[in-house]
Amino acid sequence: MRSIAQEHVNPPGPASLCGAKTRQGRSCTAPGLANGRCKAHGGASTGPRTAEGLLASRTARLKHGAYAQAAKLEARRVRDLLRECAETLARMHKEAE
Repeated sequence: MRSIAQEHVNPPGPASLCGAKTRQGRSCTAPGLANGRCKAHGGASTGPRTAEGLLASRTARLKHGAYAQAAKLEARRVRDLLRECAETLARMHKEAE
């Protein structure tokens, strides 16, 4: 089995090179696979190909919102407490004068 370094040294030919843009701005010179890209660059996903895969993809990022209501209630409590503290401090400053 050849190492990745050896693959970069002797690419088989210009038609089968990966060609992906590297961080240095040049084209990758590794040999391409069936999809045209090398092992490192692989290419963009083609997405799910079956009905089961499509369903799994749709439900993977489904947001349930189970914590949203509790978080909103807690944020409201904190705001109310801060407002109450500010009013108490203002009242104390007035009384001290």
